[in-house]
Amino acid sequence: MTTPIKNIPTDWESQLDDRHRVRRFKQVLDHYPKRATLFWRLYGGKTTPRECIKAFCLECNGWEEAAIRHCPSTACPIFKFRPYQAKVKEAK
Repeated sequence: MTTPIKNIPTDWESQLDDRHRVRRFKQVLDHYPKRATLFWRLYGGKTTPRECIKAFCLECNGWEEAAIRHCPSTACPIFKFRPYQAKVKEAK
């Protein structure tokens, strides 16, 4: 399968060692190609903790950045680290 996504090799299926990752990465490529590079880096172990949190939140909230921003799951252990939060101005 060839992929037009930058930085993802054309033989990516043979490079993923887990069939579940292959299936999930196919879904990301088909439905959310904008996020494919993030997940390729994630599956390759080349992401920062911040990128891992971003990927988790995207999957959890149906790939919607706005849903992450307004996430009601305050019991989630990474709730306060979620991406796309509005900047809070500190009072001086």
